[in-house]
Amino acid sequence: MPISRPGVRTAIAALPDGQRDAVMLFYLRGLSHHEVACELDISVGAVKARLHQGRAGLAPRLARLIEIPEVPTVSTNDAVQWADVSVSEIRRGAQGDNQGKHVMILQESGGDRRLPIWIGPAEATALALALESDETPRPFTHKLAVSLVQAAGSQVSEVRITRLLEQVFYASVVVHGPAGAAEVDARPSDAVNLALAAGAPIRVDSEMFSVAVSDDESRKLESYPVATAEIVAEARQRRRELMGGPERT
Repeated sequence: MPISRPGVRTAIAALPDGQRDAVMLFYLRGLSHHEVACELDISVGAVKARLHQGRAGLAPRLARLIEIPEVPTVSTNDAVQWADVSVSEIRRGAQGDNQGKHVMILQESGGDRRLPIWIGPAEATALALALESDETPRPFTHKLAVSLVQAAGSQVSEVRITRLLEQVFYASVVVHGPAGAAEVDARPSDAVNLALAAGAPIRVDSEMFSVAVSDDESRKLESYPVATAEIVAEARQRRRELMGGPERT
């Protein structure tokens, strides 16, 4: 559902002055809440309030700009048994064994079954920061995507890990918007990051628990070190180095 950049800027320009300035600085220039507060000489709380009001004001304007294509309806296959899961931890790949990659462990809610999925370092960092509730100075891509979806009057309602084909996992993001519900293809790492940013449930086809990996492979992956806190510490260190001084919030 594309929206033209001039159309977005026109919609933002129509906001009241205070909301417009906050939205421009935060979303278009990428400043943090603290930096926007300094620019506008107001409190961080006032910045957040103006952003909330700005998003509410933008929603109907952006909804009118959306070019709504024909979208696939959400699958209602009653044969699929969906299991709710959460991200329990991020593990780091062993030396010489997918080095540089990480393993996302999905834990069945109220159960013992776990589903390990290989993901890249950038997605692992975003997940770790979300799990540790680390607030970054600027919104990551997944948080920005969720904000844009909400600004267009839609919401990410759930994500699904749907199948495994030739050792590749597939996922989808269920979005409810002005045109109804749509299911969008996604990589599992991106879908799960979107779910954490939106506070949406994560669901797995129950068959995935038994066909994804063998018992030996599962035990091997589980032997890799848990690195969630370590990944966050590394991200904070990189942030301090890039900012050239003590980390700001």
